[in-house]
Amino acid sequence: MKRAMAVLTGTLLILQSASLALQRSELSPLAQALIPEGKGVVLVLKDDRRVEGIVTQEDELKYVLRIQRTETISMSRTVLKADVKAVETLDVTPLLAEKIKAIQLNPAQSLELTAYQRAIALMGEFLDKCKTAPNVEAVRAQLKDFAVEYLKAKRGLEKLEGEWLTPVRAAVRKFEITTRTIAELEKRPDASTNEKVKAEIQRLIEHRREVARSLPKVMQDRVPETIARGDFDEAVSETVAFLHFWIGQVFDSEGAAAHVFKQMDFDYILRLQQQVLDAYIKAGKGKDAYQGASLPVDMVYVPGGYSLMGRRAATPTDDTFPLHLVFVSPFFIDKYEVSNADYRKFLEHVKATGDSSMEHPLAPPLKKHEPEAWKDPSLTNDALPVLGVDWFDAYAYSKFVGKRLPTETEWERAAASADNRLFPWGAKDPSQCAINWLEGRSFIANEMDRQHPPEPPQPEKAPGCSCRKSGPPPAPQPTRIPDRPWDTKAQLPPKAEKARIDEFFEWTEAYPSPFGVIHMAGNAAEWVYDWYDTKYYGVSPVNDPQGPESGKVHVIRGGSYLARVPEELECSRRFYPGKEYRENGCLSDGKPVVGFRCAKSLDIARPESLEEALKAVDIDLILKEVRAEMAK
Repeated sequence: MKRAMAVLTGTLLILQSASLALQRSELSPLAQALIPEGKGVVLVLKDDRRVEGIVTQEDELKYVLRIQRTETISMSRTVLKADVKAVETLDVTPLLAEKIKAIQLNPAQSLELTAYQRAIALMGEFLDKCKTAPNVEAVRAQLKDFAVEYLKAKRGLEKLEGEWLTPVRAAVRKFEITTRTIAELEKRPDASTNEKVKAEIQRLIEHRREVARSLPKVMQDRVPETIARGDFDEAVSETVAFLHFWIGQVFDSEGAAAHVFKQMDFDYILRLQQQVLDAYIKAGKGKDAYQGASLPVDMVYVPGGYSLMGRRAATPTDDTFPLHLVFVSPFFIDKYEVSNADYRKFLEHVKATGDSSMEHPLAPPLKKHEPEAWKDPSLTNDALPVLGVDWFDAYAYSKFVGKRLPTETEWERAAASADNRLFPWGAKDPSQCAINWLEGRSFIANEMDRQHPPEPPQPEKAPGCSCRKSGPPPAPQPTRIPDRPWDTKAQLPPKAEKARIDEFFEWTEAYPSPFGVIHMAGNAAEWVYDWYDTKYYGVSPVNDPQGPESGKVHVIRGGSYLARVPEELECSRRFYPGKEYRENGCLSDGKPVVGFRCAKSLDIARPESLEEALKAVDIDLILKEVRAEMAK
């Protein structure tokens, strides 16, 4: 009877313990694989010591346990039943927690998609079945980290050297990593004699070649996919990464991939960029209206978005090569060029106060800021654009009025919009437009004469009587428009404007940019913020390029009233102080032609990045998805 009671008591102890402990049999096959097979028990000895292990053998007299000491080392121990006071079912929760803790992300590279799925499933199971475990929150945080990386990997991103990269960028990085590895091996003293080293170098060279060959196919697959899901940021990123790689390997140097790309059609990448931009525009992007209460005085709003920048027909030796996609944040830009009247207020302030707070750090000390054009009294009229100023003058004025100089990218977007138009008004021949440049002035004069033919001058009558026969009447004198700048707000020269007011000349056409900006071609050439570098477009970042970090001269845009060929008026045309222009804002012959206009940034909320979006990941949704995938 006593023996029966003892057996019953022991059984109750075992059952009571079992009801509180997580047993291996309750786990999924995936989790069971982490826990040693067998019946896990805790033997409570009569001296209160506890022995944990897996029962490998049991009879009426003893238990034989396998006790795990380390990950790879275990030992066998025999415990007599006579020495056992109670038997508890081993709770596998601590062991499961330890195994899950050991599942770690690789800080340098991403895992296989299936590895993320297994880890997420295991961590989700632990949270479901071990709710009271002390390390629940740690596992929850671990699960979120895995879920974020899983979503990135599922989108086709790959982590290399600790950085998450899109497929094209990842391929380029692999190419670079392999190139570095080859270079390191080639530096070895035995590189030319050790057969194993030579074989490894050759293997890596072939691997690198295959990476290069795979890039066009990756592009063909990836870009349409990103366009289809409306992920234009990634579509542009991939396209520009391929463009930069192509340029670096083929045009800038005889890179290791030159032999792969040299025979390829470079227009393919240009067409691909146009495909991305067309889809972007078709989706209604880049057209956001200004949401503020009012616009700054005499400024226009330019919505942010993607644009093509550069010249379509440019060759690798041109400074407008290559045509490339850029993103510009929304901004304001002056509708008109800075006038003499506006600039005079700035100059008077500087002279009266000695204030230099607006000066650029590199500006000459005690700078005078006097425009070269003011040496000519005919160019000092208040309504004319200020001309013959250098970049430091333009910078200081812009800062003085609470603005800044536009970047090249901003200037070109304001002039050409997203469609990379040839001229601010479109594709119409500038010689047939009322624009202030050589042929534009001739066009206006001819049009004035066509509408109101000039009368021949009256011959002077000689005094007295003359027997000489009079000659043919003098020919009418054609209208001439002087080679002078126009008022900043005028879209016709003074002579034509007076004729229009006097109703001798009808003219309704205007040639602003797509956003209503005046004189972005002709009249005054314009300083922009960027340093000049002929190769900058080949390495320019996508988002809000600011130009090179340093340089010798700054960029001039827009052509001037002394432009002689239509190409000088193209939206993409870049000028810089050198043979044609001087740093003081004059041409090489001393004629002042360079002025500027200002820009202003908007305080706007930036779009949520992928990283920020993934931080709000829905763990329950991810678990449901992963479990469904693993059940297939």
